[in-house]
Amino acid sequence: MLRKTLPGLLLLCGVFSAKAQLVISSDTTLCETAPVTLEVISAPSYGTTSYTFVEADYAPEAYAGTTISLSDDSYGGPYSIGFTFCFLGNEYTQFYVGSNGWLSFGGAGALTTTFTSAPIPSVAGTVPKNCIMGPWADWHPGLCAGCIKYQTIGTAPNRKLVLSFDNVPMYSCTTTYGKFQIVLHETTNIIENHITNKDYCAWAGGTATQGVHNLSGTVAFTVPGRNSTVWTADDETVQFVPSGITWYSGATIIGYGDSIVVTPGVTTTYTAEVESCDGTVYTADVTVAIELDDPTFTYADTEFCPDDVITPTYIATPGGTFVIDPPDMPVNAATGQINLSGGEPGTTYTVEYTTPPGICSSSSGFSFTIVPYDDATVSYASPSFCPTGTASPTVATPGGTYTIAPAGMSINPTTGVLTLSTGTVGTTYTVTYTTAGFCPSVATTTVLIDPLDDPTFAYDSASYCPSGFALPTVVTGGGTFTASPGSLTIDATTGEINLSTGIPGTTYTITYTTPAGSCSNFSTETVTINYLDVASFGYSASSYCAGGTVSPTFITTPGGSFTVTPSGLDVDPVSGDVDLTTGTVGITYAITYTTDSGPCSNSGTVSITIDPNDDSTFYYTAPSFCAAGSAVPVVVTPGGNFVSAPAGLSIDPASGTVDLSSSTPGTYTITYTTPAGFCSSSMSQTLTVTDFTDAFFEYDAVEYCNEGSVMPFILNPGGTFSAPGSVSIDISTGEIDLGASVAGGPYQILYNSPGCTEQDTFFLTIHPMPSLTIDLPDLTCYEDDPILLSGTPAGGFFSGTGVTGNIFLPGAVPAEGLYPVTYTYTNEFGCTSELTEYIQVILHTVSAGPDQTIIEGQYAVLEASDGVIFTWDPADWLGCSGCQSTSATPPLGTMNYLLTSYDENGCVAFDMVNVTVIPFDDVTVFVPNTFTPNGDHINDYLMPYGSDVAGIISFTVYDRWGEIVWQRGNIAPDHTDGGWNGTSLNGQPLNAGVYAYAIEVYLSFGVTKTVYGNVTLIR
Repeated sequence: MLRKTLPGLLLLCGVFSAKAQLVISSDTTLCETAPVTLEVISAPSYGTTSYTFVEADYAPEAYAGTTISLSDDSYGGPYSIGFTFCFLGNEYTQFYVGSNGWLSFGGAGALTTTFTSAPIPSVAGTVPKNCIMGPWADWHPGLCAGCIKYQTIGTAPNRKLVLSFDNVPMYSCTTTYGKFQIVLHETTNIIENHITNKDYCAWAGGTATQGVHNLSGTVAFTVPGRNSTVWTADDETVQFVPSGITWYSGATIIGYGDSIVVTPGVTTTYTAEVESCDGTVYTADVTVAIELDDPTFTYADTEFCPDDVITPTYIATPGGTFVIDPPDMPVNAATGQINLSGGEPGTTYTVEYTTPPGICSSSSGFSFTIVPYDDATVSYASPSFCPTGTASPTVATPGGTYTIAPAGMSINPTTGVLTLSTGTVGTTYTVTYTTAGFCPSVATTTVLIDPLDDPTFAYDSASYCPSGFALPTVVTGGGTFTASPGSLTIDATTGEINLSTGIPGTTYTITYTTPAGSCSNFSTETVTINYLDVASFGYSASSYCAGGTVSPTFITTPGGSFTVTPSGLDVDPVSGDVDLTTGTVGITYAITYTTDSGPCSNSGTVSITIDPNDDSTFYYTAPSFCAAGSAVPVVVTPGGNFVSAPAGLSIDPASGTVDLSSSTPGTYTITYTTPAGFCSSSMSQTLTVTDFTDAFFEYDAVEYCNEGSVMPFILNPGGTFSAPGSVSIDISTGEIDLGASVAGGPYQILYNSPGCTEQDTFFLTIHPMPSLTIDLPDLTCYEDDPILLSGTPAGGFFSGTGVTGNIFLPGAVPAEGLYPVTYTYTNEFGCTSELTEYIQVILHTVSAGPDQTIIEGQYAVLEASDGVIFTWDPADWLGCSGCQSTSATPPLGTMNYLLTSYDENGCVAFDMVNVTVIPFDDVTVFVPNTFTPNGDHINDYLMPYGSDVAGIISFTVYDRWGEIVWQRGNIAPDHTDGGWNGTSLNGQPLNAGVYAYAIEVYLSFGVTKTVYGNVTLIR
C-alpha cells in the first residue's frame, strides 16, 4: 500500500553530564507501522560479567607506542591503561604483559611464565589468569628489539589501550613471526584482538589459545576452535563484547546492544537498561506513537456476474482515490463505481483506496471476483440411438432442468434421461438444458432415433464335403457367429467354417448376431456335411531291393490316378505299377492315389522303401602295421571272401587276417565281397606293412658344466627321449637344459625312434658350477679409505668402476651412487661363475646459506641445509653451535663461520658463511617536514625516502589530539602517489596545520624500522 512515512531513524539527543547516566533516543510519532532505530547516546561504563564473541572487519591500530623489553618466558608490569577498564565485574587501571602473548590485570596466581598453551578455563597454577590471550603461545621476544609496544590513543570517553606484538619470533621456529594486537575500549569495555599473521610452529605441539580467562580459572570465553589447538590466522579481527544494553517492551526482552530496530503496530513505550561495572542499574524510556487515517471501504459482495455495475456501500474516510488491479477494467477514481462488463470472468480484482493526501494518508484494499456464467454444455453418449432402452446425458454444471422438442419422446426434466422406445425412428430431437447457478446459462444438443440392424448372411452352398473352408457374406458386419451342434469349428468373427471338423451326414445351424448395442439383431442358416470317397489301395510289401517291377495288390475305388514324392521313382499314373530300378537306395517314397473327380473326391497314401545293397564295409585297426604279429579286420557283413594285390601279402581269404611277419613290407589293396545274393556288394581298403626305424643318436661330448643347453644329433628324428628325473630334457628334440639339471652322472639318456620303433642309449656327466661369495660393505663415504676386496673360493679376479686389482677406491668413482663389484672364478672342470654385489658411495654436501648483512642489535639466522650432526665454528655469539638452525649476534664487522655437517651415515661435509654487522645509525630514512598537496604535481604527496627502504609496511597520520586521520599499508617505495595526499580517512581534504606521523618501513637487508615525526601541511 502507498503510504507517507516519517523517517525511520529517530534523531539522537541528550546532554553529556559529569554524572553517569543513560541517555537514549527521544519520543516520536509515526503515521504507520514502520521500522524505527532506537539508540543509546551516552551511558555509564558497561558491566562485564559475560562476553559475546563477534567476528569483525580487519582494522588494526598502528603498531606503535612505548617499548616493553621482555626475555623468553617472562612477564613485565604493571603499566598504566590510561583509563578505568571493567573486566569480568572488576575495574582496573593497570595491566601486565606476558612474553608468551597475554595481557593480565594481575591478582593472586594470575602471572605465570608457562610457554606451552593449555585449554581454558583451568585452575592449574601454570595457566595465566585474569587475562586476555591474544594468542597464548611460545613467543620469543628476547630475539627481537622493540617488538612489544603499548599506547593509549583517542579521547575520553572513547579511549583505547593498544598492546602490540610486532613480528615477534616463535621459540624453536625463529624465522616464523607473529604480529597481533590486544585492544581495550573505554566505556564499552569491548576487548578487540587483531591478528595480522599467526603461523604454525611444531614446537610445543604447535598449539595456541585465543580467549578471555578469569582470576579463579573457572570462567573462560574463547574463539571457537582455538582453545589450545593447532591453528593459523591472517588479517582478521575478533571482539569479546560485554552484554551491555538490554531493551524491553514492558517486561519482555526484545534485544541487546547500543541500538535496536523496532516496528510497533500500536503506540509503544520501550525501556533501555544497563548495569555498570559497580553493579548500579540505569534505565531510560522512549515512546513511539502510531497515528493513521482509516482507509476502510466495502462493496456489497465479493462475487458478481459479468454484466453487473457495482459501487462502494461504505467509505470510512471519503474524498480519496480508487485504483484497480489488474488495470484492464476501468474504475471511477472518485466514486469507485465499476462496470464489470469490461472485466475478465474468472478474474479476482483488487480495488485500492487511498485516503485524501496528508501526512498520515493511508490505503486499504478490497478484492472481489467476476464469476463466469455457468457452463451449460450438455451431451449424450452418441448423437443417435436405437429405439430401445434409455440414454443419460453428461453436463458440465449439474442441477439444472431439461426440455425436449418436438414432443413425443419422454425425458426426465431433472435428470435428462431419455426413454428411447417412446421416440419415432428417423426423428431428430432437440434437448434444452438450463443451469441453476449464481450466473445461469442455456445450451442444447440433438438426438436421432435409428432403426434396428439387418442381420442377413448366407453361404454359397447348403452342403459341403468334409474338407476345406466356407466363408459367408454378411450385410451388417462386426457381429458374432455360433454353430450348433458344437462339433463344427466356426470363426466367431468372420463366420468361416472349418469343414474338416464337421461330422459327415450332420446338418448344422449357424446363428449370426449383429454388434452389441441397442440396435443389435440376429438370423440363422443351415449347412450339411457330406461323406468323402474311399481312396484305399496297397502293395505286397513296404520295401523292395533296387530291381524289377511291383503292382498294387488292390484299389478300393478304381478309376483314379497315382502320383509319387519325392520325384525319381517311376510310378504308372493309371495302374500304379512301380519300376524299382528307378528309385534311390535308402529313400522312402510316398505314393498317393486320388479318386476320380467328384463333389467328395478323396486321396490315400502308401509308402515303400528302396532297400540298399549289402553293406560290404570292413576295416583294420590301423592303415599300417609293423612287420610283426598279425592284423585282423572288422567286417559288417561277414561270410564273404578277401583278395589282395600285388602279391607278397599273407592273408586268409575267409577271415581277412594278415600274417604281418610273413608278409613283404609294402602297400597292398585288399577287396572284400559280401556273400552271393540279390543285394551283394564289395569294397576295397589299403594296408601298409612297415619295416623298423634305426634309433641312433649322440651328443658332441660326454661331460658338460651345469649351465646352458646341449642338442643331440638324431639319425631319424620324430621319436621320443627319456632321462632320469635329475636331467631337464625335451622329450621331442632331446635338448638338455644343463642349468636346470642336477649336477651328477653319468646319466643314461634313451631315444625311441618314430614309426616301427627301436631304442638307443647315451651316457653323459654334468659338473657343478662354482658357488661364490664376496666380502663387501653395503655403503661407504666418498672420502673413506680404499676397501680390500676378498672372494670365496680364492683364485678369481674382481672388476668394476673404482676397482683396481682387489682394491675398491671410493674417491675414484665419478659421482655418488650405487656401484657394482663383480667376482669371476673358474673351477677344475673349466666351469666359470660370476657374482656381482653393490656398494653405495655417499657424497654428503651441506650449505650454510648465503652471506648475510644485519644491523647491530639484530640477529642473523644461520640455517644448515642437510645433515644430522652440525658444528658451527667459532661458537662465539651463536645461540647454539651444535644446532641445524641458530641465531648469530656477532659484533660490528664481518665474522666467518665454518659449518661441519655429518649425515646419518657418518659422511662429512663443510661450508662457510659470512655475517656482516653494520651500525644501526647508518640506515637513513628521510621524511620531508613540509608538503603542499595542491594538485600542481609538485610535492603533492608525503613519502619516506632512503636507499635501504624496500617497502612501507604501515603509514599512519595523527592530528594534534592523537586521533588517526589517515592510514595506509603495503606501499611500494617507488609508488609516490601511494603516500599521504593531505586527505582524511573518508577522502576529504584536511585543514592546513601540523600533523604527526608513524611510518614503519621494511629495509632491504630484512629488518624493519619505525620513524616518527611532524609534518606541516600547507594549502
